Amino acid sequence: MILNTNIPYFKCLIRRSHYTHNKNDYNTYDNAYAFGIQSIAGKILTFHIMTDFGMLRSRVPISEIFIKEPVKDIPFHYKQLWDCFSENVTVTEYSFLKENKCQVILKDKTKI
Repeated sequence: MILNTNIPYFKCLIRRSHYTHNKNDYNTYDNAYAFGIQSIAGKILTFHIMTDFGMLRSRVPISEIFIKEPVKDIPFHYKQLWDCFSENVTVTEYSFLKENKCQVILKDKTKI
């Protein structure tokens, strides 16, 4: 069982209400770095993150991680169309594709 794996780290924002459980923090975001992922069969993909103020969190769902503050957030089931298949997870970084932009077509056919 692998469960956790290293990823090329990236700068991100974490929705503060994820760890404070305070509704007033829902539209507040903290700077962080995501550096690992965790895959559990039947669950949403989660990340290991470190905030700029030194808090380390595991199992932060993909739905709570942002590259920039969302103007119009989309539901979590649009961000990951199906649950993780197993605890066996690998990450392959393709140098050719790194830093390139892409277009994503969501399940309702919306293009981002």
